[in-house]
Amino acid sequence: MRNNSKKINMLTLGITGFLLLLNRIMLSNVTVPNESGMTYLVYTLILALSILGTNFVPLYFGYHLEYFKKIKLSKILLWLTISYLFASMVSVLFGFLIFKNTDISFFWMLFFPISQGSYPFATATVAVFIILPLLFKLFSRLNSHQLKQLLVVLTIIFIGAPTLFGKDIWSFQMGGMLILNIYLVLIGYGIQYFRFNTQSHLLLKTALSGFIYFGMTIIMRTVSFSIHGDYGTMNRFNVPYSLFAFIFSVYIFSCLEGSRIDFKIKLNYVAAYLVSAVIVSTQFVNISNITHTLKIAAVLPPLVWLFKIVVNLAILFLCVCILTVGIVLIHRLSFMQRWLDSNSNKSLSDIGNWIELKLKKNANLIAVMVSFYFITVVQIETVAIIIASNNGTLSLNSLLSYFFNGQSALILTTIIMTLIFFLLFLITNRFWYSYGFLFILELIVTVSTALKIILRHEPILPTDMAALKNIVDIVNMVSPIVITLGLIGVVISLVIVVILQLKYGKHFNVKISFRKRIISAFLILLMLSGLFFVNHANAIPSRVFALFKIQKLFYDQERGAQNNGPILQYINNLDVSIMERPTGYSETTIHKIMKKYDQEALKMNRSRAKWAKNQTVIFVLSESFSDPSRVPNLNVSKTPIPNVLKLKKQTTSGLMMSSGYGGGTANMEWQALTGLNLSSLSPTLATPYSQLVDKMAVNPNITNLFDQKIAIHPYNAGLYNRQAVFKKFGFQKFYFDGSKTNKLKYKDTVASSPYISDQSAYKETERLISKDNRKTQFIQLSTMQNHLPFDVNSNVGSDGVTASGGAIGDNIVAVNNYIQRLQDTDAAVKEFIQKLDQNERPITVVWYGDHLPAIYSGLSMSEYAIPLHQTDYFIYNNKAAKKNAKRHQLVAPYSFSALALSQANIKTTPYYALIAEVSDKVPAAVSNPATTEGNTYNGTQVFIKRKNKVLNREQLSNHQKTVMRDYRLIQYDLVAGNQYSAKWATQKVDNHKN
Repeated sequence: MRNNSKKINMLTLGITGFLLLLNRIMLSNVTVPNESGMTYLVYTLILALSILGTNFVPLYFGYHLEYFKKIKLSKILLWLTISYLFASMVSVLFGFLIFKNTDISFFWMLFFPISQGSYPFATATVAVFIILPLLFKLFSRLNSHQLKQLLVVLTIIFIGAPTLFGKDIWSFQMGGMLILNIYLVLIGYGIQYFRFNTQSHLLLKTALSGFIYFGMTIIMRTVSFSIHGDYGTMNRFNVPYSLFAFIFSVYIFSCLEGSRIDFKIKLNYVAAYLVSAVIVSTQFVNISNITHTLKIAAVLPPLVWLFKIVVNLAILFLCVCILTVGIVLIHRLSFMQRWLDSNSNKSLSDIGNWIELKLKKNANLIAVMVSFYFITVVQIETVAIIIASNNGTLSLNSLLSYFFNGQSALILTTIIMTLIFFLLFLITNRFWYSYGFLFILELIVTVSTALKIILRHEPILPTDMAALKNIVDIVNMVSPIVITLGLIGVVISLVIVVILQLKYGKHFNVKISFRKRIISAFLILLMLSGLFFVNHANAIPSRVFALFKIQKLFYDQERGAQNNGPILQYINNLDVSIMERPTGYSETTIHKIMKKYDQEALKMNRSRAKWAKNQTVIFVLSESFSDPSRVPNLNVSKTPIPNVLKLKKQTTSGLMMSSGYGGGTANMEWQALTGLNLSSLSPTLATPYSQLVDKMAVNPNITNLFDQKIAIHPYNAGLYNRQAVFKKFGFQKFYFDGSKTNKLKYKDTVASSPYISDQSAYKETERLISKDNRKTQFIQLSTMQNHLPFDVNSNVGSDGVTASGGAIGDNIVAVNNYIQRLQDTDAAVKEFIQKLDQNERPITVVWYGDHLPAIYSGLSMSEYAIPLHQTDYFIYNNKAAKKNAKRHQLVAPYSFSALALSQANIKTTPYYALIAEVSDKVPAAVSNPATTEGNTYNGTQVFIKRKNKVLNREQLSNHQKTVMRDYRLIQYDLVAGNQYSAKWATQKVDNHKN
């Protein structure tokens, strides 16, 4: 772009740049204040102003559309590409020098920005800029009457409808931003065409439209609180496409363009400024580091808060100025100008001819890749439709979101399927047979995934290959109509493939020497072999999957298929080893261990009582429950859990080492129910419910000891494959929100929390305690009240408990809400225990928190790993149960089954005698807490003693090593071996044995 000069209204461009930067600050730099304070209102008003900048850019293009039609597109694209690459490399270098950031994903985002879905506004801006000449041709054909009609109709559709319904019905905030920008270009063209900026009283009308726009925010604040009790709908109209924002944008833009503040300035300066402003204001590489460093806390005096916003704006504007100067200088270099001139002298028709030639030459390959791409789109959208239909959330928005935000998964799937196609083609040299085989395979995967999600809420997994031996049972589960249509589809596809190969196959065959064929096939096989190592930490395939943003959603396979696509979710589950084979594993060794603990059980049972005919045990997993007073750098004015602490003093209790932080609930459930240890499993087997249970023929767990088995979860059963797992565990009934057969009776919530309260969950449990005094009963309850998010609760601080300290950071609202919910849980627990004491059945309750909430700030996991993985537990006998001496110890979840039998002082089985021996003699075995924050991989196994002393296996005593070896051998036999001990581990208590 030559340094030609033109008189330009810099007021419009300057303000546009400032608004874009201000929007970035308000979204990234500013911690959202407490909704109940006036600072939140000011925050909302400033944010409402900042969003107008995204409207001004396309309005400016449209207003000056006649000028932009003259720009040589090929040269502009080259100029923009160089500018983008220069700015990106500066950012990466800046991040390395200042923040010591060497994340390779930055380079990936640099060269593949669109596939990462990170720059929707910038991408839409560039896209609309490219088609400006075409838009001018279309708009210039319209006469005055046609243009008015088009403006009115499109305004009703794109502005009126979203405002009326209060929803982004056209997905403007996702991929639909391009459509919004094209519409705004038309509005800008209309402003210039009808001389809208010269109408009378323009300043007065602008002020009035601004008063209405900002006034609606204040009005909606009052309306939202009076109707809903919160401020959830306060920002309904604070979006660029709302009627009020649109009108104000048009008026203020017209005022700016109608002003006479013109400067004769070189066009490349203007272009560099706009490019820099757009780049810095979007999710640019390393901008997260800058915004984190400049983070503005929510609790500040109003003037200080505003001053910090101004300082942030000045810093980001300085970044824009530096980038602008750099872009101008890089283009002024003589070799760069020569390169631009030599590569941009072709006309658009020349470029089009070159592209057409390349497309024709590689038409077959492109067709294959495009078809695999759209097949994957169909797969993902099919899964999304089924899941959204089941949840009642089906909408155009939800479908478009997976398309626009999942481009990286679509691209990676396309690459993998294309490589497999090449491999088949190299082997057969038959184009249509190779393609047809993969097409039919994709068709089968799509239909099978859809059917399995409908039936079992999970996609096709590698474990399903083993189930094919029971193909008759599987077929019986599916409608005969579906099977018939599927077979017809496969047969028709086969016939078409054979016809295409016979008729056109010769045109697609390629002469390749045998040597090249072998080498090429070997290289493709080498690349595809990486699919079996995608979960090996730091391996190249793992890094590639991370670069493509493929999520490790083992805990929610259904959502994994929705976000990653069925193919990639299947591949995610290929690289899963269960457990390392212990030295000495054999049938003989297992039988020796079984006999050893047969005798151990007999010894234990000499001092224990027989089971009552109506013996009852209840396991209560209390979501995210943990005493906040133990959190480092956090001060609580008084304990929010006095009743739980009192109970802990009266009975067996202590701290539990959780295997997760901020998540991993089902892993604690699995350990508590089975008595097995998560940290003994392979690092890649992070979620046994989804990755292991289906593979085990027999799943020993505490329900084996009881006649009646009930599970309760006051939420939907979509996560962690619970419905299938609980069925395999032997639960006869599973009560959850949305169940058609076992419906929840109590579904009240606390304040404005979206989750069923603990009080309701405990009432449900009380209701389901059996009245039959001739049968034993086990109940598993997992609560939901204290699940994130913690930013919705209208009772904050109502009981006078306040928190302070560095661990709060910017999360003061979340921490206070969480503490309030703990108080509600504490009161519900007290009432629950009182009700159990009134029950005549002997009941033992194992009550524990599963993990801490991930709301604490500035706490190094390497320094505070252990306290951040410790939750509270107690084991309580009601008045009808026999008492036992209390004890306090540090445990892991796998100990709870043995501890429950001990606390109830009732007879045990050899399997639980083994777990009791491990619990009593060996410190709590867990994955190294410093490596389990992400709940994605299991870390190295360590042992935690009292006073939080950490031991490795070599530091255990000889007796502890022996006990742990016995335990590991039995666990391996059950989860990955031949299950020699399966019948032994699932036997019931024999009350007649000593």
